[in-house]
Order: sequence, then structure tokens, then C-alpha cells
Amino acid sequence: MELPIRDRLDGVGTVAGAFVVLLSLATLLTQPWQYTGGGAVMALQILGTLAAIGIGVGLLYLSHFVE
Repeated sequence: MELPIRDRLDGVGTVAGAFVVLLSLATLLTQPWQYTGGGAVMALQILGTLAAIGIGVGLLYLSHFVE
């Protein structure tokens, strides 16, 4: 029986991407910006967290769908 894994590093990309997404979602849920001052700081933290989610999803996409 052949495994569906094309490359040995596909698993690493999957685990790393899932970790980044889960960690970013946890950051959004715990609202770390409530302890910092200013609306600009809050906006930058939210944008950074959303960018991290995008990076994690991109890594998952690359490890599964791009050959």
C-alpha cells in the first residue's frame, strides 16, 4: 500500500501551518490588545494576527495542493 505523501516534508508544512493558524486564533480570542494603549496599537496587533493566519493558511495550501 502506497502512502499519499509525495514528499517527506509535507508533514512538516502541515504541522507548522496548523500550529500558526491555531496560535493566531488563540491570540485573537484572548484579546491581548486590551492591555495596550491606543487605537493604532490595537489595529496593528489585529492586522498582524490576521496576517499570521494568512501565512499559516498559505503554508497549509502550499504543503497540500502545490506540487
